[in-house]
Amino acid sequence: MTQTSALERRHLRALGHQVDIADSGDDGLAAAAHQTPDVVFVDFGLPGMDGVQVIDAPRAQAATDKCYVILASAVERDDLQVRVDAVLEKPFSRQDVARVMATVGFGPGPDDGPQETS
Repeated sequence: MTQTSALERRHLRALGHQVDIADSGDDGLAAAAHQTPDVVFVDFGLPGMDGVQVIDAPRAQAATDKCYVILASAVERDDLQVRVDAVLEKPFSRQDVARVMATVGFGPGPDDGPQETS
């Protein structure tokens, strides 16, 4: 598990979300096909498949075609050439995770709790 995915998991759990982590793009897609997630977080730097392949794949599978795709990236959204529902810009805090989840319709938005960034 990467430092980024561990921090995403910690923040999402603290915000009350159920979280499953995959160690590669291939593993993530396989898990998503069986678990039908509401939201998928993707990073460009994945082992195996790159982030662009992983971003396009959920929408091509019937089980995940309606899930939201959030890209965790140090690249600003205007510079991206991929279709995602939201971008979680690195480094990020728990407030940033809450904000991006609220953007796609999950959660009340940022809280005022302690902040930890990646």
